[in-house]
Amino acid sequence: MSTSFAKSTQNVQPTERTPLLSTEPTTNEAPSLDSEIVSEHHNHADPTEETPTASVIGVLVVILIGTFVANLDTSFVMTTHGTIATDFERFRDSGWVLSCYTLAMCATQPIYGKLSNIYGRKSMLTVSYSLFAFGCLICGTAATYNAVLLGRVLSGLGGAGMSILASILITDLVPLRQVASWRSYLNIFATTGRSIGGPVGGYLADTIGWRWSFAAQCPLILLAMSLGWFLIPAHTGNDEEEEESAQVKAGKLARVDFLGSITLAAAIVSILLPLELGGEKMPWNHPLIVVCFVSALFFGLAFVLIELYWAAEPIFPLFLLARRDVVTAYLAVGFLVAAQISMMIVVPLYFRITKNVSNSIAGAHLVPTICGNALGALLTGITIRRTGRYKPLMIFATLFSSSCYALLVLRWHGNTNTWESLYIFPGGFGTGIIDLSTLISLTADLDNSLVAIATSGLFLCQSIGVLSGISVSAAVTGATLRGALDHVKDLSPVIKERAIHDIEFVTTLKGAVHRAVVGAYIESFRYGFCVSVTFGLMALCVTIFVREHKL
Repeated sequence: MSTSFAKSTQNVQPTERTPLLSTEPTTNEAPSLDSEIVSEHHNHADPTEETPTASVIGVLVVILIGTFVANLDTSFVMTTHGTIATDFERFRDSGWVLSCYTLAMCATQPIYGKLSNIYGRKSMLTVSYSLFAFGCLICGTAATYNAVLLGRVLSGLGGAGMSILASILITDLVPLRQVASWRSYLNIFATTGRSIGGPVGGYLADTIGWRWSFAAQCPLILLAMSLGWFLIPAHTGNDEEEEESAQVKAGKLARVDFLGSITLAAAIVSILLPLELGGEKMPWNHPLIVVCFVSALFFGLAFVLIELYWAAEPIFPLFLLARRDVVTAYLAVGFLVAAQISMMIVVPLYFRITKNVSNSIAGAHLVPTICGNALGALLTGITIRRTGRYKPLMIFATLFSSSCYALLVLRWHGNTNTWESLYIFPGGFGTGIIDLSTLISLTADLDNSLVAIATSGLFLCQSIGVLSGISVSAAVTGATLRGALDHVKDLSPVIKERAIHDIEFVTTLKGAVHRAVVGAYIESFRYGFCVSVTFGLMALCVTIFVREHKL
């Protein structure tokens, strides 16, 4: 190291926001917007550095526990939300147990990155764990259904930070070339949580009650929070530094862009709420849907004006959206996640209708795509660590996934055998690849001061992809099903309406009527798979324009 460089860095004091393995001083300057040069990255740790030490592995254990519990919770609630609502005689509103969590998570995902820059990773992770645990505690002790929904909102606020800060911490702790490898372990724990959350939670709900499933999560989260408090490094310093630190803390609140945060959250909720409600729960021309879209336009415009002309430290710098690396990463992951979710919504229904199997067996057909997610992420981490390449992986992932969805359109016509049911594996495999490779693509040419904020936007795009996939798939399959049933001769309006809204009723039909209704469903499923193909091809087009930087 040169003498001039040593002099320039000797007064730099580490903070809990300083990357632990960084070899260069942190800079607050934003990267050039019109730089098109693909060169060696200079803002992250040297890829030749040693494997993280035991202390770093301890920090990763903390976030792995949180990742596991968050995904276990999601799977459990998806399995038992009907039972929870039924206990309060609110079955028709059971979907809100899922929606409240999702909307709260999406509304706060873009905010955590900037707040972690201001208050530090450890402080914000502690807040996230606390909110999640408190939400679970409220759900477990709730006396009313509205209290359950409040608990889900709080858990969603915490869950947003748990997922985002896990990735941000990994980016801080390890060299960029190793980020994908370590991030793949998070995917494995997430897959494990999703896999066992439903069966274990369902068993507990059937035996000792669903409340205990929420309560049992609290000790695990408290354990992770306690370990994190001791294992995640924080700056302490001497007396003079403590006095200076107190002055800095007094100004932290003033650095928070409250107006930007509020308008951004309001805009996100206003956009996503119609995706949750439109089509199935209420018609798209319902006044509430219209009001939501108008509100989204108003709050979105207000957010842009605040960030451009008012905020001293924007909660999400808009110039990031002018960078090709950022936009391509956001669009690629959003489109391919939407493609997979569209497929996953249809697959269980397909086997329920065509094979007349139970919910558990129909859901088991999703195992190949879930395993594909984990395997794709694991192999991506190994490949990027060894080669430093990620663009070919992104193109392969989108092409492989799109081929999978095309096979579903061409081959799933009602007589699907065991081997053909494995067609969905490539869809999950490709999404696992794109999940990690977009994170590397996003951060490869970003200044360290922008990584946390940009990463929070990436997670928001994933959530928007989930909701978009669900909404578009439901709208397309619903419209196609209704149209196909309209063309069935001698089908009474009563049977048609019941067949649309009650799958169990379809299994009771006999003879020609049953064959006609099942045929209409298969036609609607085919169009649902076409939605996945469309999203997959859109992701493929985006990945072609990705710039690859040397890691």
